[in-house]
Amino acid sequence: MVNKALRTEDVEQLHTFRFFIADLSSALANEYKKMMEDPNNGMIITTVYRGARLTLTELEEFRSNEGKLISINGYLSTSRSRCIAINFAVKSKKQVDSVPVLFEIECQNDENDCSIFADITSFSNFPDEQEILFDLGAVFIVQIVSEEDNMWKICLSMTGDGREIARQYIEEMKKEMQGDSISMFFGSLLTRMGHYQTAQTYFQQLLKDPDNENLAYIHNQLGLVCQAKAEFDQGMYHFDAAYQLMRKSHPLLLRDLACVLRNMSHVLTEQGHYEKALKHCNEAKIVLEELNDSCQLDIAHCLHNIGSIYQGLRKYIEALNYYEQALEIKQACLPEIHVHIAETLNSIGLVYLMTKDIEKAFNFCLSSLQMFQTCLPEDHSDIANVLHNIADCYHSKRQYNVALQHYDLALAIKKKCFPPGHPSIAMTLNNISTVLSAKGDKMKALKLCLKALRMRERVLPFDHLDLATSLSSAGHKYEAVKEYQRALEYFEKALEIRAKRLPKDDSVRKRTEKHVIRMKWKVT
Repeated sequence: MVNKALRTEDVEQLHTFRFFIADLSSALANEYKKMMEDPNNGMIITTVYRGARLTLTELEEFRSNEGKLISINGYLSTSRSRCIAINFAVKSKKQVDSVPVLFEIECQNDENDCSIFADITSFSNFPDEQEILFDLGAVFIVQIVSEEDNMWKICLSMTGDGREIARQYIEEMKKEMQGDSISMFFGSLLTRMGHYQTAQTYFQQLLKDPDNENLAYIHNQLGLVCQAKAEFDQGMYHFDAAYQLMRKSHPLLLRDLACVLRNMSHVLTEQGHYEKALKHCNEAKIVLEELNDSCQLDIAHCLHNIGSIYQGLRKYIEALNYYEQALEIKQACLPEIHVHIAETLNSIGLVYLMTKDIEKAFNFCLSSLQMFQTCLPEDHSDIANVLHNIADCYHSKRQYNVALQHYDLALAIKKKCFPPGHPSIAMTLNNISTVLSAKGDKMKALKLCLKALRMRERVLPFDHLDLATSLSSAGHKYEAVKEYQRALEYFEKALEIRAKRLPKDDSVRKRTEKHVIRMKWKVT
């Protein structure tokens, strides 16, 4: 049941089993320590085996990953006995289209360099199985996959590489994390992995305990989740609740208050309330600068947010300046390959894209993608965002088919990560419609464009600039099918927003004014 909960990431079950999991892992660590302290007691394990049946797809996945690291999502049961493992592999034939597989695992008895495992024969109800149990997080290298005597053999060897990567990542998270409990750490990790709905369910469960000492931090985490899901009003509610609780704390938690202010600014930026966002973020930055040097990374996050605000205001020189400051601090504080560095590389790429420096944009976005793919699950929303930006680069170079391929990849991931109607999905649909229009598929382009517009109308404020983008895009699509009156209506709506939000000399505003004039001429 525990392994099933771990495999399926069932948060409620994992929360129920949390004490059992902690006790089991602790017991395995103790047994492992005994084995390492007395290498002459006959307990040392060199090779263990596991028999199983795999589908051909699963087998092919192992074959294609020879020489690479794998990690088991749960506890791994093995045996000292090769014969017992083979019997397990051949006797179970319930799975259709499966093949018997023998895993041969080479163990490293180095306390500083391997996963935790222990002989649990004396605790087992089936001592004849000579069971060796590996703890959570065991990491192996796939050495060889071969077929022998009508059975596939997969040779694995233990390694500490993955554990070291995980350790570094966990240490970095602990430095940034608000609240010091393991329950907060687990929820924060779910959010980082992009499992937003799961994280939301988890933190809402924690919120039910009014005596929880981490209530302020739970609200902050719920705010982050709501922000990712584009539930902006709910996100601001949770951030405000966190802020009010922190203001009442003794001593006053200035760093945490600043982080909540920064998070508020991010939501305000997403909503297009740039002046308010800038005020909140500057307040947070001033507070952090007055604290000690341990806040440098928090300051970098503030600088990045300020860059995003100026980007939204179409002040690209200022945006680039703040992004570059943020990148410099992040590169000084963090490992060479890190999610936060990738975020800023992507944002710098986007600024170059907006200023039509396509080659620079492509190079920054590609560097960001490679870093994200090293650090994150393959279906993470951050990967989708940078794929979208790379598609924009190809679009700008008129390489429409390659652009569509990247937009489709981005869209597939976004649909997994976000609820239907999310503005990020709308953005990709809108850009796909523009490529389709350029390729001559005018009716499909119009249909997708209107779908994106309806999504944005449901989520964004009525005067949001992204809404103006969709309205203008719809105007172009109606013009392409010669429905000039409709085109005029959409261009006028776009101009109404842009005239309110952009200065008179802004190039996009001026271009929209020309579209309106052109359509009026065509209608008359």
